[in-house]
Amino acid sequence: MKRFFALLLIAALILAVVIFFTNPKLLDKVWLWLIGFAGSIIGFFRNIFDQLKGAFGSKEKEEPTVDQLTHTHQKEVTSQLKDAEQKLNELKKEIEEQEAVLKTTTPFLGTTITLIRYTYDEHTTLGLLYVRDKFTAYTLEDTYREEKIKGKTRIPSGTYQIGFREITDPPSPLTQKYRNRSDLKDFFTHHLEVKNVENFNFIYIHIGNDHGDTDGCILIADGIHASSLEKKILSSVKAYTKFYKHIKALLEVGEPVRLVIYDEDWIEQLHLNNLKVQSA
Repeated sequence: MKRFFALLLIAALILAVVIFFTNPKLLDKVWLWLIGFAGSIIGFFRNIFDQLKGAFGSKEKEEPTVDQLTHTHQKEVTSQLKDAEQKLNELKKEIEEQEAVLKTTTPFLGTTITLIRYTYDEHTTLGLLYVRDKFTAYTLEDTYREEKIKGKTRIPSGTYQIGFREITDPPSPLTQKYRNRSDLKDFFTHHLEVKNVENFNFIYIHIGNDHGDTDGCILIADGIHASSLEKKILSSVKAYTKFYKHIKALLEVGEPVRLVIYDEDWIEQLHLNNLKVQSA
């Protein structure tokens, strides 16, 4: 490129010399213009050269290395993973909230047995049993204790599933005893169990008259004798027969059955729950 500019300059000088000898007056008029024109041509080509050099040079400088590309890719992937994890956590939280709402708002499509405890002493708890909001029997249980004593403590209040205690071979002694009773053997198969009671096992609804007949279970009867020093219930077999046949028929057709137990302060608790709902 420099050689080209030098030849161009020499040609211009030779041309000027020729013109000077052939027409000195004309050269006097245009020699400044010729010099300026030659300078413009040189500057023009120099600018083009500088621009080409700058363009190719900057391209080489801006081209990223393999390490730079890898690092950038890792940053993008990490950012995408964080975004995905955050969205997943938000979705999980939303699902949990919806499940909680469904648990509190979805109606129970089955039969509800309600047990309302209304008094207890050092040995015994008395209550009222309702099936589908209809009074069915009196109940007797062990007494309330802050710390459980095995065989002498009633189960906590709450909601529990009712089902058969299906024992195959051999059946439990109590199950076999009920199957052998002449007044029960025509319809009795398995005990009705209150299922999933925390810290309690094999809680049945069965026959009995006082706290000596229960081992944490629920006894039912048609009458009550609460005036004596030791509280008792009466006509237990009659009440149990009616109740058992009713619930057995429901379970055999696959209808869900639950037991809801309220303690003696259920009226106060109901009032507090209503206040919570109203304030919410």
